[in-house]
Amino acid sequence: MDLTSFSKKFVDYSRGVLMFRGILLIAFGILMFMDFAAIVNIVTMILGIILLVDGGATLLGMLFNRKVSVSLIVSSLFLIVFGILALKKPFEINTLIMVALGIWLAAGAIQEIILCFTAKKPFFSLLSGLLSLLAGGLFIVSPWSGLAAIGTILGILLIAAGVTTVSTAIVIGQKLNDL
Repeated sequence: MDLTSFSKKFVDYSRGVLMFRGILLIAFGILMFMDFAAIVNIVTMILGIILLVDGGATLLGMLFNRKVSVSLIVSSLFLIVFGILALKKPFEINTLIMVALGIWLAAGAIQEIILCFTAKKPFFSLLSGLLSLLAGGLFIVSPWSGLAAIGTILGILLIAAGVTTVSTAIVIGQKLNDL
């Protein structure tokens, strides 16, 4: 097999991977609009499994290496507990995450607003601070509304990325035929 033949096969394989990835992105984007809460809960449960495995692996690693660290034990147990909670109570964990995000946004917004007046920052910084404060307040008062807003934006981004990826795969296929 010569280099040109190999290159064409590789590019054709890559085009197929891109097409598959693009279709998956579009499908997940559409799913975000169809049943957003279920998707978020599934992602949280997958995160719970990852946290359980990570926490358990860290504890086992300490046992097998006979190197005990209080901070590693505490963080491993935290990961395990949080993983179990994410599996058992995904709705509550998602709510907790959104409230924490809201508090973080609001705190940063207040800091930005104060800096606007003390450091004479531009008007756009004040506007950004006020919008962040509004978003943070929304996440604190109504966590699932904030999550739904993020989900809508994410759904749009996933569909756009999928369409772009499929378009790229189509263009690559057309260019491959020209060779």
